[in-house]
Amino acid sequence: MTGAGRGIGAATAAALAEPGGVVVVNYRSNDGAAAAACSRVVRAGARAVRVKADVTDPAQVDALFAEISKEAGGLDVLVLNAGLPARYERLGQMSPETFEAQWRSQAFSAFLCLRRALPLLSKAGGDVVFILSSVTAGDPPGYMAGYVAAKYALLGLARALAAEAGAKGPRVHCVSPGMTETDFIKDFPRPVVEAASEAQGGLRSPDSVAAEVLGLLGRG
Repeated sequence: MTGAGRGIGAATAAALAEPGGVVVVNYRSNDGAAAAACSRVVRAGARAVRVKADVTDPAQVDALFAEISKEAGGLDVLVLNAGLPARYERLGQMSPETFEAQWRSQAFSAFLCLRRALPLLSKAGGDVVFILSSVTAGDPPGYMAGYVAAKYALLGLARALAAEAGAKGPRVHCVSPGMTETDFIKDFPRPVVEAASEAQGGLRSPDSVAAEVLGLLGRG
């Protein structure tokens, strides 16, 4: 699972843990958070494999999937959750680097991972879960152009994979949670967070999103 060190990723990694199974926890930088995520996996009865890799780097993605092949031998479920927190700013003031970083962290990283994962998934069909966002449904919010564009790109990639895979698999699933109580929103303006919370009947919890993933996989 990419982006599994904290928040939705850590909750989903723990939810997917089953006795005798192997959960690969990928993360980019926070060693302590990743170790805590692995502890949750172990407490659930599975073996945790912690792999530090920047999934926007092709070489590091190659190393990540070499480790997956070595430690697990194959892949039943790939959860694509890597991403960067959105900076709340006007489109005209956004730097090209900020916009590109969002695209690379969301869509490009998923593309790199899928290229390496598909041969491992094809042995048993397998499942791919894309963690999207409610910003791809209805009218997206303002001041988050880079993040919104990246999530739409990720949605397009999911649909392209589903069309290509057809009945032979892998099975493609998309989860589009509303605003969730994670570090992702810590720098958002409080009126924005409060308005989103009111609109959706409260902020989502990472565990509730993880439960939704399990439901789509038929494990809920």
